[in-house]
Amino acid sequence: MSTPTPEAESLKDRGNELFARGKYGAAIDAYTNALDLCPRWITPMKNRALCYRQRRDWANVRADCERALSIDRDDMKANYYLGLAMIGEGNHTDAARQLKKALESARTQGASIQTEIWRMYALAKYFEWAALASKRKAKYDAIEAKLAAACGVEGSAGATGSAGGTKRRAGSGAVDDPMDLTMEDAGPARDGVAEGAEGAAGAAGAGGLGPGDWNTVREMLDAVRREDDRSDEPPDCFCCKLTFEVFRDPVVAPSGHSYERVAVMEHLRKVGKFDPVTREPLVESDLRPNHSLRNAAHEWLNAHAWAFADIINPNQELAEFTGAP
Repeated sequence: MSTPTPEAESLKDRGNELFARGKYGAAIDAYTNALDLCPRWITPMKNRALCYRQRRDWANVRADCERALSIDRDDMKANYYLGLAMIGEGNHTDAARQLKKALESARTQGASIQTEIWRMYALAKYFEWAALASKRKAKYDAIEAKLAAACGVEGSAGATGSAGGTKRRAGSGAVDDPMDLTMEDAGPARDGVAEGAEGAAGAAGAGGLGPGDWNTVREMLDAVRREDDRSDEPPDCFCCKLTFEVFRDPVVAPSGHSYERVAVMEHLRKVGKFDPVTREPLVESDLRPNHSLRNAAHEWLNAHAWAFADIINPNQELAEFTGAP
């Protein structure tokens, strides 16, 4: 990481002024000139990436962030902007991984940007789930149609839109029309289940199933679809009493009640120095991180990734990446 010259500092400051006025092209030129003088100075790299973000130029956001991370791989904003570029490019799995790294850095530094990073992480995780769920649904529907035909069942609760004309019954774990985003596979954890069902369909073709087996087959298929069942509510113990959302960074008060860190800090600043539930005296120094609760809540979210949509409005948030600059 190079030390900037006075001229490079001046060019960076000029870029900042232009950015604040919405003159992103001119700001990019100023940051580029600063980098010509100090090629390993990552501040103008990140600032230029932010300009490219405003223009939805995700390839250049990626290029600047990767260049910055080659100098300092733990830089929070470079990891964050790279995650945003990956969302813009439709690579939600890698975006989630990059944003998680940025989130951990923000938490360690106590940076105010961590709420914003968390929302983008939730967006990436939701669309990662939507893509995988869409592929799983198509695969399970095709297998269900084969098994329905093998059982000699017509017009029963089978695969929606299948050749047999069968229909999935309500509450069976079907996805509520997730976006059909491009992903290479439906996830290794579920492939074994699908292959097993395909094997059962093959055995059925050899005369192994009949109408009396249909209820059992349907129960088995419903079980494998349950991963994508959006009817489950997050357990109350994983939700903050102030935000009503699944915990991101919970802290525990002396009363034993846990709260989302940002929410309880705002309560202490704006409402009063007392516990929101018990109303006992409470100050910031009384709060302690609740790592066990955070890990459990995040584990639940990762297993029910559709619930990230309760944290953000996916289509509204995605507009930043798909709309006109």
